[in-house]
Amino acid sequence: MELAICVRNLTATELTAAGRFAEDNGFAEIFVPDSARGGALDAQGRLGGRDAFIGFAAMLSATKTIKAT
Repeated sequence: MELAICVRNLTATELTAAGRFAEDNGFAEIFVPDSARGGALDAQGRLGGRDAFIGFAAMLSATKTIKAT
């Protein structure tokens, strides 16, 4: 069985650390929603949260087996 971790609103540095933790502890993947606040809109109608792709790029460069979803 493969296990995953879901995280929200982490910086690229924090996501990299989470990826290393997951890899070291037998998890298969890290899931990050498209928006750290679940798609909530700010007062100007823009999506809030961090860009998952930026964090994933940092995390995947520092890990060998973790999948990013």
